[in-house]
Amino acid sequence: MISIENPTDVEVTIPNTEFVCDNEYIEITPASLTVPPRSEKCFEVHYRPLMASEELTVDLTLKNAVLGQSKYQLLLKGLQQSSQRSLAFKTALGGDLV
Repeated sequence: MISIENPTDVEVTIPNTEFVCDNEYIEITPASLTVPPRSEKCFEVHYRPLMASEELTVDLTLKNAVLGQSKYQLLLKGLQQSSQRSLAFKTALGGDLV
């Protein structure tokens, strides 16, 4: 999560397109975030590589007209998927068992 602080007296809307990253597997959510005056909100950063990868460092930059430019350094590592199968349960809730 990246916390964005708005020290100004105006509300600032930040679309996730204002983030620039040189890694194609980085995803920023939500699509847009409105930060009230003198407060802060958070964007989530997801790294979803197609294959397991070694540790790498990339830069993520936010360029906003009101808040200016902020640079973040991300340490990324893609892990192998788990070999364990997930469990799913189907049951009726609130029913009586006889």
